Amino acid sequence: MNNTEAEKQRKGVMSVYDKMAPTYDKLNNDAQYQGEAILLEMYKKYGISAGKIFDIGCGTGKVKDLLGDSFTYEGVDLSPAMTHEAAKRGYTCHTGAVEDVIKEIGDKSVDHVIALSCLYFIEDVETLIKECERISRKSIFIILEHFGQEAKERMESAQVHVYNHPLSIVKDPTETKKDIFLWKRPSTGDIVNGNALFKLLE
Repeated sequence: MNNTEAEKQRKGVMSVYDKMAPTYDKLNNDAQYQGEAILLEMYKKYGISAGKIFDIGCGTGKVKDLLGDSFTYEGVDLSPAMTHEAAKRGYTCHTGAVEDVIKEIGDKSVDHVIALSCLYFIEDVETLIKECERISRKSIFIILEHFGQEAKERMESAQVHVYNHPLSIVKDPTETKKDIFLWKRPSTGDIVNGNALFKLLE
């Protein structure tokens, strides 16, 4: 993807999520979204109960409602409307493309990196994962959706391209959940499946 295409992609994603921000939490519930529950399951299993989280595609900061005040939260999202909502929940927010923002984050400066259902907007995820491992001291957790052709075409009509990324983007994960139900699109009832990957770094 060249710079012009990348900028078009970012504007498309920003537009979609700016419009969704006021009702995003309700939409998340209606979608029966499973990513947060899987994150909580992994954190409980591996004894993660505190630390600084860097939340990629942080949306409205809903993860804080799940994990509570034992963690501190820093997030990045393309949508100003989303980061505005996340800031209300106590997030330190960056508005912009994670590929740019993460380069400014110091080595081993956060404890945990999470990316819940947002990496399908990014073409070069392998480079991003390397950056996640650079900034994180303790763990990485990501969700990877797999979209069918019809869903991809619907996203394209909104000027957004989506990518299905392979499990191999995370080298030697501690735990992988494959081909699981992740969410249901409220508008169509389409089921979205994918994978969850968790990696301990220490």
